[in-house]
Amino acid sequence: MSSNVTAPAPVIRESEALNQLIRRLEEMFQLDRGDLDFGIYRIMNFRRDEILRFLRSELPARAEEAVRAAGIGDGAAALRRELDKAIAGAREAGFDPEASPRVRELRADIARAGNTAPDTLLDQIWTALDRFFGRYYDEGDFIAQRRGRDGAYLIPYEGEEVKLHWANKDQYYVKSSESFANYVFRLEDGRAVRFRTVTADTERDNNKEARGKQRRFRLAEDQPLAEENGDLIICFTYRADEDDKRRQDALNAEAAETILALPQAADWTAGLAAPAPTDRDDKRRLIDKHLTLFTARNSFDYFIHKDLKGFLTRELDLFLDREVLNRRALNEARRANRMEQIAAELAKAEAVERIATEVIEFLAQIEEFQKRLWLKKKFVLDTQWCLTLDRIDAKFYPEIAASEAQRREWVELFAIDEIRAERLGEVAYSEPLTEAFLHANPFLVLDTKHFDEDFKARLLASIDDLEGQMDGLLVHSENFQALNLISGRYRNSIQCIYTDPPYNTGDDGFPYKDGFKDSSWISMVFDRFSAAYSLLSIDGSIFISIDDIELYNMKNTLDQIFGDNNYVNSLIWQKNYAPKNSARHFSVDHDYLVAYAKDAGNWSPNPLKRTDEANERYSNPDNDPRGDWKPADMTARNYYGEGMYEVESPSGKVHRPSTGRYWSISKEKFSELDKDNRIWWGKIGSNMPQQKRFLSEVKDGIIPQTIWQYKDVGHTQEAKQELLGIVNFSSSSDVLNTVKTCRLVKRVIEVSQRDGKCSTVMDIFSGSGVTGQAVIQRNKEENRNDKFILIEMGAHFDSMLMKRIVRTLYCSSWRDGKPSEPPSRGGAFKYIRLESYEDALENLALTERPKGLEDLFSAKDRQAGPGRMSELRIRYMLSRMLATEAKGASLLDLDGFRDPTGYTLTVLRDGVETPVRVDLVETFSWLIGMTVKRLSAPRRYRSAFVRDRHGRLVWPRRADGRIDRAGFRSDPDGPHWFRLVEGTLPGGEQAVVIWRSLTGDAETDNLALDAFAEIAGLNARDSEVRVVWVNGDNNLQNLRLAASAGEDGDPREEDAEAPPIAVKVRLIEEDFQRLMFADTDTTGIL
Repeated sequence: MSSNVTAPAPVIRESEALNQLIRRLEEMFQLDRGDLDFGIYRIMNFRRDEILRFLRSELPARAEEAVRAAGIGDGAAALRRELDKAIAGAREAGFDPEASPRVRELRADIARAGNTAPDTLLDQIWTALDRFFGRYYDEGDFIAQRRGRDGAYLIPYEGEEVKLHWANKDQYYVKSSESFANYVFRLEDGRAVRFRTVTADTERDNNKEARGKQRRFRLAEDQPLAEENGDLIICFTYRADEDDKRRQDALNAEAAETILALPQAADWTAGLAAPAPTDRDDKRRLIDKHLTLFTARNSFDYFIHKDLKGFLTRELDLFLDREVLNRRALNEARRANRMEQIAAELAKAEAVERIATEVIEFLAQIEEFQKRLWLKKKFVLDTQWCLTLDRIDAKFYPEIAASEAQRREWVELFAIDEIRAERLGEVAYSEPLTEAFLHANPFLVLDTKHFDEDFKARLLASIDDLEGQMDGLLVHSENFQALNLISGRYRNSIQCIYTDPPYNTGDDGFPYKDGFKDSSWISMVFDRFSAAYSLLSIDGSIFISIDDIELYNMKNTLDQIFGDNNYVNSLIWQKNYAPKNSARHFSVDHDYLVAYAKDAGNWSPNPLKRTDEANERYSNPDNDPRGDWKPADMTARNYYGEGMYEVESPSGKVHRPSTGRYWSISKEKFSELDKDNRIWWGKIGSNMPQQKRFLSEVKDGIIPQTIWQYKDVGHTQEAKQELLGIVNFSSSSDVLNTVKTCRLVKRVIEVSQRDGKCSTVMDIFSGSGVTGQAVIQRNKEENRNDKFILIEMGAHFDSMLMKRIVRTLYCSSWRDGKPSEPPSRGGAFKYIRLESYEDALENLALTERPKGLEDLFSAKDRQAGPGRMSELRIRYMLSRMLATEAKGASLLDLDGFRDPTGYTLTVLRDGVETPVRVDLVETFSWLIGMTVKRLSAPRRYRSAFVRDRHGRLVWPRRADGRIDRAGFRSDPDGPHWFRLVEGTLPGGEQAVVIWRSLTGDAETDNLALDAFAEIAGLNARDSEVRVVWVNGDNNLQNLRLAASAGEDGDPREEDAEAPPIAVKVRLIEEDFQRLMFADTDTTGIL
């Protein structure tokens, strides 16, 4: 840790109120966590001494200045001297001083004047500031709650008919349940140690956690240690502690000693107890370090405020008005002409406001910095593709057959080692695989992760309309970040969203802040469904699975996003087929699907396919030549002016509607139907008339009802069996508890599709991947081409979701982890892994302050006086320090664009900090919203340019004066690296992105770029390209706007007089930075 300033000892009057305030501020600025070396804590600890100097010395000094400037003295001392004189005078006059009106008046004045003494005022200032900030700060978060004088809370209200408010409404929920569950680190010998949260406080049987009790991590009592696959597993519970006063660090120390003393840890003790000292704790061990990090990461930082400065400034105004300035006391002092008391009250308010404003500015700088990191579009760290072999040119088969990693995966996923010759003629499984075997198994799914970058690039370059050939996209990411990145391409284009978010039951893996269980959950769903809303097309709809616990909060939240006028219905899914006799109250047999449309006024559900059961309701008892029909009631309860008349049956019986009912059609219409033999009077011709509804005339479908029974869409046991059939589990208890059936999701997709047209289906809480399986199965069953987008961040992205999608792509039906029918119909999808918010924090660093800047600050400090900080230093620290000094690859290092293949982030994978290469090409395609049509393989070139008589670098010329194309030729070892990406932008324009490596010689680099543009055909007049992006400064614009060149390098005669081609050439770096940090709502940062 480094710092440029050493904090001097405070020279302020000792005060417990001041000490309490400083402790509060140090906690708020994370300075009490000096042993944390990650994220924003690393940044704050880097400047810890300077910040402490400001808090401990400068803020108190500024408050004293405010009091002194107001001319506040010790008025009580003068009054006491006057009182002594009054008492002496009364005694000399021979009567009791206490009976003297003057003595009584002076005693009252002294009591009031005591509150205006400078030291008393300062203590009141410290107490007020501590009370203000303590009201809103809680374990790393600022909770948006106002408190009136009577202790009640006030919320902003703007006259709405109904107001939905929750404690964290103005905050982003950032806690990752994935980091909550697992933490991995490695010992020096390479062995892995995993911290695992095995149980949380589930609040079963409706026994809610006692208010005020805080949950903490404790070493599990039943089985604290275990070994799995050579790793040491250390298990923790996360629940309310019986002794609520015990701090987490005390529990950590207790856990460390217990772990090291357990016999099961004997082989691990030396590594766990290895020294890991810090400046403040030279006895810290490795186990101590990681216990601190594990519990710290998971115990705070649940939220980032969307506008902390605005919120706290508004709250401060309210606080000053209601709780600092005592209007009643001020009015009394004014009437009594006690001007010093008035001055003291005003000075106190001014000091509180001044100090609080500066603290707010500093806090806001930190919060805005974190908000910008949260909102920035995240890098793509890995891009892979899965394709069935029928989508791949056979020229790649020799390399595929030679891949041992791919063969092993196919054995695991598809049991290809059990394929015998009798099934495929003379072709059987062998090691290594043969090309003939690949030809005989065209639906095997290749995963490009098993091949090198050269193979992958050549394979992708061979596929025209690359992304159009993909059936789906999988995103391994926190869903808010994924939606943020893909929004540029998919905005207003998704027809159906089905998703199954955490139900907030307490045992579903959703981490929440103590005391804010529901509000944490609402904040989480609000931002994610707001982002999803922007992706829905105008004819799109969303269906969200939920249960009774959060149904009403879900609907109220969605009303805020979609508008209550776009609420469609809450469908009921009968999820259980038998009652649960163990239920405490009622056996809960249903869940809900809350349905909204982007525009409900123009949306209607697609009719369901008619079933045999529905058609069985039709018959033809009178042998009507128009076919089967069913009778329908001809009366209704609604009053109809022409619905009161009598009709006579063929047998002569007269009929009229029963009391309170009316005929639903006029008498003339009734006569027309009767003449057309559309009235059924019963077999003997005397029954109450009914209208014949012919099967041949009804819609080709059934309007969906709001109750979906398990016989139609399946139940939870069916869902678990589906997942058990396709993904191998050690036991059925490992299956996710809230999985849904494919039949349920298929029905959602069916009712959401307008006119049966193909659509894109998205699931932002994909879990085990049932939505993807439903889309793939339906495509195979009905020969459709629907596409899917699945977003999931958990470890089961690989263990469940990927396996489920790959296996379904190969074969629709599975049993016990093996295909139960022949494979059919190929497909393909892309999957990407994104940088996480935690990754972005991990890559932060604070650079050394430029010496010239520090020298300037020091000079200004000396002018401010001994031990003081200059106003310049303070202003810089409060508002510009992070913007100027925080650096890191996650904040975009534009110098790294000189080599697009070498841009890296350091990420934590399996407990090891690992440099990971960022996929800049893929990331930028998402930023500009490009649908990639063609992704060329990278190529290297070598140049042999020459200088003309003017000293300019030009193409060499042949003897006949024509350009010598050998001046720029392909060479695998050449210094000029290029990769071309072609595609379509959201507005329909054709675009090209040219990625290149820069050698440092700008003149050569740019002439090489011009040459590459010629080779790529970008200079052809018939090109449809209208936007070109290039990394690095260039003069490509001049070339593109000129007429096309002939073979000799001069303009062709037919183009010499033609107008320039309208093509925009843009710098990748400029748009990358602009788009990556777009919509972050932050100024003055970065």
